[in-house]
Amino acid sequence: MNIFKHKTQIPKLVLNTLFPWKCLVCFKYTDNPYPLCDNCLKQIKTINYFCCPICNKRISPNKFQYCHSKENKILAYAAPLSFSDTNIKNLIYYFKYQNITSLSKPLATFLLMPLVQYKNIFRNTEWTIIPIPLHYLKERKRGFNQSRLLAQELIQYIPLEYNDKILIRIKNNQAQAKIKNRQQRFQNAQNIFSVNKEFISTIKNKNVILVDDIYTTGATINSAAIVLKQSGAKNVVALCLAKE
Repeated sequence: MNIFKHKTQIPKLVLNTLFPWKCLVCFKYTDNPYPLCDNCLKQIKTINYFCCPICNKRISPNKFQYCHSKENKILAYAAPLSFSDTNIKNLIYYFKYQNITSLSKPLATFLLMPLVQYKNIFRNTEWTIIPIPLHYLKERKRGFNQSRLLAQELIQYIPLEYNDKILIRIKNNQAQAKIKNRQQRFQNAQNIFSVNKEFISTIKNKNVILVDDIYTTGATINSAAIVLKQSGAKNVVALCLAKE
């Protein structure tokens, strides 16, 4: 009998006992339902504040205001992890490309940290969380959207609205990670999103938190912010897992 064929019927506690994960950082077995042990999780260094997307200056936790960014783009961004850290890069790689979607749970806790630091701002219910969508062909090939998984885990901790229907990726553009030139990245990300008109009313005069995995130049995030603000959103900030 092939027990893996029926693994969805086996309680997770039993699976974790019979087939425990090995931590992807220290390679020791862990009782966690994902391949990251508590000890390694605690040792990961984070940057838990929002920055200006132009000058990277830290923004006050009491009030968001434009520093150098343009009003039709994102107001600020937070990226608690560093993509230059080999362990972080490996975790994101296994999450995105090796289908270890259970990593969304511990990784989402890092996204929570900047929101906690800026609780005076985000306790306002006028904020809506929107994950950056993949093109449907890319999502079909991968089997999931990593940004949506992170956002769905995030809303388990915070009482903010969530909307993964309004933003649509209309172009299956080349992956930004494959483009090294900054200007080319911005050109590659132009006009790749549209807004689902059925849901425009849900963001009218609302502030938006865009959730994504990697922040490099901000080209993809800003492209999404432009169409959301054109559709009536007030302020748009980016919450990304790691900065490259």
